[in-house]
Amino acid sequence: MSELMRSKTAAIAAALLAIALLAAAAPAAAAGECEYPYESVDATGETVEVDEEPERIVTLAPSTTQTLIELGDDNRIVGTESNSVFQYPEVADVPAVTYNQSGDSMFDDGTTEEILDLDPDVVIGSLIHNDPIVGELRDAGVTVYASGTIGSLPGIYDKVEEKGRLTGSCTEADEVVDWMEHEASIVEDTVAGVEPVDVYYHGGFWPGYSTTTEASFVGDTIERAGAWMILRFEDYDNPWPFLDDEELIAEFSSTDPMWIVRPDSPLEEYDIPEEDYWNSTTAVQEDQVLDVHQNYIQQSAPRVVIPLAEMAEAFHPDRYEAAEERAEEDDSGGSAGGWSGVDDAEEATVEFDEQDARIEPGDDFSIAELPGPVKEIAFEGRVEGSVNVQQSDVDGAPGRASYGFTVTAPEDGLRGTVAVEPDADVPVDDQWIAKHGDGGWSLLDTEVVSVDVDLLQAETEFSRFAVLASTEPDARITAVDGEDGEITLSSTDSSDEYGEIVEARWTVDGETSTGDTVTVSVEDEGSVEVELEVENDAGLTGYAEAEYAAEDVEDGVEEPRDFDIDEAGEGEDDADEADDGGLPLPGFGFVAAAAALLSYAGVRRHS
Repeated sequence: MSELMRSKTAAIAAALLAIALLAAAAPAAAAGECEYPYESVDATGETVEVDEEPERIVTLAPSTTQTLIELGDDNRIVGTESNSVFQYPEVADVPAVTYNQSGDSMFDDGTTEEILDLDPDVVIGSLIHNDPIVGELRDAGVTVYASGTIGSLPGIYDKVEEKGRLTGSCTEADEVVDWMEHEASIVEDTVAGVEPVDVYYHGGFWPGYSTTTEASFVGDTIERAGAWMILRFEDYDNPWPFLDDEELIAEFSSTDPMWIVRPDSPLEEYDIPEEDYWNSTTAVQEDQVLDVHQNYIQQSAPRVVIPLAEMAEAFHPDRYEAAEERAEEDDSGGSAGGWSGVDDAEEATVEFDEQDARIEPGDDFSIAELPGPVKEIAFEGRVEGSVNVQQSDVDGAPGRASYGFTVTAPEDGLRGTVAVEPDADVPVDDQWIAKHGDGGWSLLDTEVVSVDVDLLQAETEFSRFAVLASTEPDARITAVDGEDGEITLSSTDSSDEYGEIVEARWTVDGETSTGDTVTVSVEDEGSVEVELEVENDAGLTGYAEAEYAAEDVEDGVEEPRDFDIDEAGEGEDDADEADDGGLPLPGFGFVAAAAALLSYAGVRRHS
């Protein structure tokens, strides 16, 4: 995964949180709660009626699964398809049906019965409108909503709203779309009046080069980032053409791509071919090949705005930075969302003297009670002078940053305790206070202290801080290739809930290495033990281990396989394939100072 992807995903996550906090302080959306019964005409032309808010939902496309996760409805997903299980940890344990793209249906025989056994209130899927399974389920009395092809970013907004109304999450859908439109507005500001850059989308070689035109939602998203798709729908009458070498040579000869955009898949089908006509492009010559998250760019779902922002920043970096700054000003503090709606307290200064602020006689502490999300500053010992607290940016902060603040103490090197409000939209035990120093951001030993509400508390020297969310990443070992006694293992299916994974460290039979992949040799009738440790941008680590025997690679690895780890630490083949999804894209079948100072009812620590 590229460094741009790592850094930008964290920044977008921070922006999402800021908008969520602003929305929480604003009046409720006009759409309000959903009303039932609700009727809508789907892509089959049928009027679909949902009588009441569904409790049991089956999703038949990764884009639908991603959308429902963003709406907070993943706890109601009782079944899905095999792609989603691999791509989204929220549904990793949900029963899954398997794709089978070789027949009339996209699904295996017996899938209808599998879904009926799940007793769903509604089945929602994308690009299943021509699939026989829709009629079979409807004949069995199941409510099925089949959405069709989406060709643009505004079309994704509409489908998010529609799925929110189908599932009873109308207000949540409005909020998600508001966030998407906010991120898109920054990009619109970025590209206003710019000369678009020429872009080719490399969707892999399957064989034949899979690509797209401006007439798909992928092409539309790329062009909205300030680009011009060098392939045009009018030349192919197909938004997703397959090209052979001659056709692609002709396209590159006609328009030299300044940039090549591709999914960040570990599969070799996405590699840039070692061909002269590829190597002679400006994109390759200038190292302007941009990797974007394969699920986000390939699925018509809310997170498509993340690669939208990444592309705009890559194509027009100076303009994007300026547009972000303007958006932060318009949002009254931008990413410092913790100040929103709190007495407009952007800055607070408290004067201390010898008589100031002791809780009760005999306590040797000086305390400042402050407005805004920074609730209290406490020092061990009495101090004289002023303490200033003001909001600050969270640039470069790891994980999902909520807000930043800087504390200026009367003396350099003075230690004390700070207590702050957590973000109400994130589990408090997932949150940290982080400090910025010469080496960048680092997590402080953070306590969760409870009075009437939970607060985050840390002891530190005073500096610049951020409140953020980060948890241990989920390490996952995936076999992506193998033959002749060798197997290639990948860490790229590992995931981090709030931030990005920045390093993967492998240990194979005691030998260590780093990188997204590792190739190991398995001797005849032997086995090899593999350990993987992944580290996220906050410095937290996750661990997985597996054991591979010669028979695992005896016949080669034709498709990616994911190995989950049981309690004994042995690898178990979790499924037959790891499908990237995002149809109709082809080929994705592979894929304590204050503790004494404050009379708190309880204290929990995470470090």
